[in-house]
Amino acid sequence: MKPQTHHNLPSCGIKSMLPVVILLLLFFSCTKIRTDTNISHGAEQPDDLTILHMDKPNIILIMSEDMGYEVPTVNGGESYETPTLDKIAKEGMRFTQCHGSPQCAPSRWMMMTGKYNFRNYFYYGKMYSDQRTFANMLKDAGYETGVYGKWALDGGDTSVHNFGFNHYAIWNPYKDPLPGDKKGSIYKNPSIYETGDYIADSLTEGKFGDDIFTDSVIHFMQVNKNKPFFVYYPMTLSHMPANPTPDDPAFATWDPYTYVDDTTYFPSQVKYADKKIGDIIRKVNKMNIASETVVIVVFGDNGTREGVTSIFNGSVIPGSRKEVSEYGTHVSLFVYWPGTVAPHTVNNDLVDFTDFLPTLAGVANIPVPSTYGKIDGVSFYAGIIGQAGKKRSWIYDYYWPVPNRPGIKTFAEWAQTSSYKLYDSSSLEMKGYFYKLENFTEIEPQLDVTTLTKKENKIRDSLLSVIQMMHKDPEYRFR
Repeated sequence: MKPQTHHNLPSCGIKSMLPVVILLLLFFSCTKIRTDTNISHGAEQPDDLTILHMDKPNIILIMSEDMGYEVPTVNGGESYETPTLDKIAKEGMRFTQCHGSPQCAPSRWMMMTGKYNFRNYFYYGKMYSDQRTFANMLKDAGYETGVYGKWALDGGDTSVHNFGFNHYAIWNPYKDPLPGDKKGSIYKNPSIYETGDYIADSLTEGKFGDDIFTDSVIHFMQVNKNKPFFVYYPMTLSHMPANPTPDDPAFATWDPYTYVDDTTYFPSQVKYADKKIGDIIRKVNKMNIASETVVIVVFGDNGTREGVTSIFNGSVIPGSRKEVSEYGTHVSLFVYWPGTVAPHTVNNDLVDFTDFLPTLAGVANIPVPSTYGKIDGVSFYAGIIGQAGKKRSWIYDYYWPVPNRPGIKTFAEWAQTSSYKLYDSSSLEMKGYFYKLENFTEIEPQLDVTTLTKKENKIRDSLLSVIQMMHKDPEYRFR
């Protein structure tokens, strides 16, 4: 009789392969990896090809601090080095008409919630817990979410999660210090908060804040590369005080605990911010995820900080943060998305900071949530991908930087096109002031309403109707 042939593996072989099988199953079934501790990442993970999820592209949103439109070289700046932004403009899209508010907090409220400040900006440095952000929206749509950098929204760990972020490492988690709390340095030896507590000083000593945040962003990208992710990086650069970066010889001996604001280091801060953005772009390309990852860079939450003077297209431009002029609100916007965004594209559409939430909804292929209340923003996603879509004919700002604080009366309100700007602000004695804009600034003096052309009268009337429409909104607060 012919002996029976068995094709089964010996039992000892099966046992020896079980650990390998289990590891493979764990690898392919894993959808979430801890990224809570981002200071010590250990060995860098390999950059292998990721699983494509083009229906929900990855989103990286980077925003620097206190750098106006006149800073990047590609815009016409002549005082700084911005090779990364110049490269993004060459390989992607550069916007010429993006506006925030004159200060960081009002701008960030608009960007994160898609709403004008009269709806939800009630207290400087504190976002109320009933608000929902672009991170809530994307998390609910299946994105893994993270924030690394400046927080300044109060509430610490509770607020970070409440506003939609799964993972974080942040500076300035609380508006008012808690018992035993520390705000600490922003740059060298930074005070960084994650998983509900501050990282030990021994882990940040001698390090630079935006180095840690950039490394954390990259680590987040690596461990979440097989699912759609959204990472928000509000850089601390170039917030006051102007200090040396690790690329400056003075960094090694610099004492970060003695508050010194040396604006001679501002150009170095600009260059270093550009360098950190370059680190992220290079990592996106190395990970082979560039075609399914949109990188949006807003170079400045508002105009350039006071005390800094720049050369822009041959003109001397003073830092205008906190001012309602064009140089206080006009900022740079770049989009890098190879294969989707045509190279060397210049986009002249009007954009304001309320437009980011609906635009991110467009990128993620989801509707703007109907449960978030009135969303004022207009998506510019169609413009990013080169299609026709709804475009703004005006933008609006309600600027009350420190609402409800006795003794601080600063308030301004205006509507504008790319060529004209109408103020309605009695407290600044600018009620009805109407300016023509040229080379991104107001032409002085203001236009005389008795000598306007028919076209200018029509534009002024349309801008006035925008302001009046806001005044009639049930949520509007009269200053």
